[in-house]
This record gives sequence, structure tokens and C-alpha cells, in this order.
Amino acid sequence: MNFEPRSMIKDKHAFGRSQMSLDPAEGVDEEDHRYRSAILQHRIATTARDLIQVRYGSIERFAEAHHHIPGMSLDRIRRMLRGETTITFADFALFAVELPFVAKTASRVIETWPSPERRQ
Repeated sequence: MNFEPRSMIKDKHAFGRSQMSLDPAEGVDEEDHRYRSAILQHRIATTARDLIQVRYGSIERFAEAHHHIPGMSLDRIRRMLRGETTITFADFALFAVELPFVAKTASRVIETWPSPERRQ
């Protein structure tokens, strides 16, 4: 079974859209690496969505500009931004180059994760 990031989130429709913090789904612990991964993708998605609107005007235009890149179909981009499929390192690298603030957002999210020293 494939991992669906938004399955870790209580309000699945807010994934990739809301700037607010998203609570874990019932039965999901905030310390779960899959929840952290989902939150990371959520924040990447919200930032990318905003920057795509500014730079390209629409997700459709972004997809059109990158259609030659394997995996960058309009359908897959939409599914990534909704958390229905995972963002790969290749996807992240493209977003980070085309939309540089995406990398800063990801870094800020990761910096909030507790280090092993703080967990003990």
C-alpha cells in the first residue's frame, strides 16, 4: 500500500491549503515520523501553491512549463499538493529551484523537530 500523507492529518481537506497547524488524525501520534513527513509535505505544498500562483498564475501553467519533466503532469502535481501522493526528492529539488522559498520553508519545519538530546 502506498503512503498517503494526508491520511496522517485530521482535516484532510486542509492539507496543502491551510496556513494553520494541522492536528494528527485519530490514532496518529505527533512523534510519528509519518506525521512529521505529512506536515513537512503540507508546508511545502502550501508554500509551493502560493508561489506557483505568484510566479506562474496557476498550477496549470506551472505544469505546462514543466510537462517535459517525468512525473510533472498536472494530475500528479495536484495530487502532491493535496497530499494524495508523496513528494519525492526529485520533486522537492525542482520546487526548491523554481520556487526557492520552498527550501527555506522545509528547513524551518525540520528545525522544529526535537533532536535526540531534547527527547531524552
